[in-house]
This record gives sequence, structure tokens and C-alpha cells, in this order.
Amino acid sequence: MLSLFFSFIAGAYAQVNNAKVLTDSYQKGFLTERKDTAYYQNQFFNALPSNFKSFKSLYGWNEDGTRRALSSIQPYYFFRFFATRSINEDAMIKKMTDIAINATWAPGAINDFQQDSFQYALSHNKSFIKHLKTLNKKDIVAVWTFYFDYENPMFRKASYDKMIKEVQKNDKAMIPQVTEGYTKSGKKWAVKYKGYLKAN
Repeated sequence: MLSLFFSFIAGAYAQVNNAKVLTDSYQKGFLTERKDTAYYQNQFFNALPSNFKSFKSLYGWNEDGTRRALSSIQPYYFFRFFATRSINEDAMIKKMTDIAINATWAPGAINDFQQDSFQYALSHNKSFIKHLKTLNKKDIVAVWTFYFDYENPMFRKASYDKMIKEVQKNDKAMIPQVTEGYTKSGKKWAVKYKGYLKAN
């Protein structure tokens, strides 16, 4: 029992400490003009979690709806991150797909990450698909499912159409996985909406 308590405390401390590193490096790397901007942009990149569970612990929400350390971020937070030239394209794509595997939509920071990484996948589509092909099918579909994880079916379909247009140019063999992710997301929201109607 005592060891569980100390592991919880250590985890909470690490989370707060990592949030401070992310906040500081973002400020110095993306919001101010400095000679060492590239250094802080790389520090931010390295501090950013590489899986959704850790990412959500900083950028998600608590079960009771209260904020976590970075749930609410300023506009263009991730847009600036994805626009940087300090990070190698392959490294950026690996980081964003690692986070996207088994990720689920949430308002605020997670929504912003989802939309900005989706745009990066569109504009770097050839490299993005090349990296996806190194993953197993389950993880590939999980990434696409996250990218279409929108409650609004019209917005989801518009995003799907944009992505399919790019994927057709670069690797038609990827289209079935894109479609499977899109379909899974649609089914998820249909079930949630059905449950909501029953409850009300």
C-alpha cells in the first residue's frame, strides 16, 4: 500500500515537472525571438510524450471534468510546433503517430493536436504513409480512427474526403485502412449518440 502511494506521488511529481519543461521550452522556442530558439524547440519536442496515455495525462481532462496541467492551451500552440523546421520530418511523423495510436478525441488541447497533426499528415502525406507502413495494421487503423474522431458526421466526412484525395496520389494500397479508421470512428459516435438519446 505504501509503495503504491509513493509511486503515485512520484508520477504526479514527474507530470508537474514535465509540464513545466513543456511550458518553458514552448515559451522560449515558439513565442520569443532568441538565438537558441532551435534548442528550445528540440527540448519541447523531446519533452512531448510519445504515447497517448502520457500525452493525455498532461493535455487531457480529469474524470470529473477538471483541467489537467495543459488541458487548455493558447491558439496555434500545436500549429507552431508542426510548422517548425528545427525538427526532422521523419522524427516529427514518428512522434505524432506514436501519440495518435489508440488516441481518442477530447476538447481543448487534444482537439488542437488532432487537427494540426491531421493537417501535417495531409501536407507531408507521402512521408506520413511511408512511416505508417512500418506499423502493424491494427496501429495504422488506430491512427486513422483518431484522425476522424469527430462527433459531427459532416466534418468527419469532409476530413475523410481530403485525406483520401491525398492518399490516392501517394499509395492507393493505404485507402482500405483509411476507410476502416473512418468507419470505426463513425460507428463509435453513432453508439454514443444512441446511448445519449436513450438516456434522455
